[in-house]
Amino acid sequence: AKTIHRLLEVKPPEGYQRNADNPLEGDVLIVDECSMIDIMLVYHLLKAVPDAMRLILIGDVDQLPAVGAGNVLSDILKSNAVPYVRLEKIFRQAAGSAIITNAHRINKGQSIELVGSHSDFLFAERNDQEAVVELVVKLCRKNLQKYYHVNPLTDVQVLTPMQRGIVGAVNLNQRLQESLNPSRVFLRRSGVEYRLHDKVMQIRNDYDKDVFNGDIGFIKSVNMQEKELVVDFDGREVPYDQTELVELVLAYACTIHKSQGSEYPVVVMPFMMSHYVMLQRNLLYTGVTRAKKLLVLVGEKRAVSYAIQNHVAVERNTRLAERLQAAMISEKDRSHDEWLKKDLFERIASSPFRSRFHLSGKDKEYVEEKGLDEIRKHAADIISQRLAPAEPKNDGKQTPMRGHPVFIGQHATGTCCRGCLKKWHGIDQGKELSEEERGYVVNVLMRWIGKEMGEK
Repeated sequence: AKTIHRLLEVKPPEGYQRNADNPLEGDVLIVDECSMIDIMLVYHLLKAVPDAMRLILIGDVDQLPAVGAGNVLSDILKSNAVPYVRLEKIFRQAAGSAIITNAHRINKGQSIELVGSHSDFLFAERNDQEAVVELVVKLCRKNLQKYYHVNPLTDVQVLTPMQRGIVGAVNLNQRLQESLNPSRVFLRRSGVEYRLHDKVMQIRNDYDKDVFNGDIGFIKSVNMQEKELVVDFDGREVPYDQTELVELVLAYACTIHKSQGSEYPVVVMPFMMSHYVMLQRNLLYTGVTRAKKLLVLVGEKRAVSYAIQNHVAVERNTRLAERLQAAMISEKDRSHDEWLKKDLFERIASSPFRSRFHLSGKDKEYVEEKGLDEIRKHAADIISQRLAPAEPKNDGKQTPMRGHPVFIGQHATGTCCRGCLKKWHGIDQGKELSEEERGYVVNVLMRWIGKEMGEK
């Protein structure tokens, strides 16, 4: 909410109007978990968003990148092409949470801190894979219920770096199913039993059923004669026949990749050197930050240390950051060119700084005494000496704020230095002013002085 509030302070595009006929009706579109969005998905998203709508992307750039091509969120931040806000304070847990402390330490490449058995971040060292599996099962079946009064099915999620292996998600699901759900009412598909009350996950987007990759539910009923079962997804019952069970997997345990975007009251996370190929800092950080109230790491300390030090992410050659920078520079140039086409004195009137300059009574007396023709000669000399060189001496400070009507006119019309000349008149820096450009500046000054003297 704080992110959204601060980003909404950015003003909407000029001329914004809501398009009620567009399916994306509204002033603002907010997209969460953007670290998971790949380049093709964000491409189609941006094509669907109306030009005048504000788009707010929310995500954690330190988490795992998208499975698909690209590194969108990271590239957007690197480009500095759009306004963004970084939130340093985490509200999910209490301010003194060891989960928060260790998440920050992991991101900084520092070792984790263990502060005792009453912490919300616990580590149980086991160096044998089978011993790790047995402890994970024991924690879910007995210890967490006994000491933390949690439901092992709804409150506890086991997260592991890999699918395969003794400490992989497939084997852990089989062991946890046997321990937590002995029901013999089930359907079988591809060697997997889908039992009544099992915790399951949808692994494909199914638009007909309105269920999507990563949705977790519980098997509510099983008809062994009709070969059908019903899964309850947060109160919505979705039927499956046996041929559709390929879209479901057991979800007592899942990979850290699959958990990204979700959060759980309690996370149990086995971490072993057998997961060697997956052990990286962002993987560990992502797993740790899935836990809301309690995290239990089970495994080898050296695996945790290795992951923290392994911050060499696989490079993704997207060039998105460079292209965004080029696009924004081009857009600024186009906007500036359009702005320069407007009448100079209308633009000056909208500038509080420029519009505050006026000729004093003494200045006006001087103009009347000398006459406008003589003042024009003064202006031509001042511009030739002070402004026309490619690199004027003390550029930016060479024009006094008083002493001559032309000096006042230079500040009023944005002709006081080469930087202002570029901004307000589109005349490039780094080259000597041509005769035509000098004449243009003098004409601007005399037009302003004439207005100040009451000419129409």
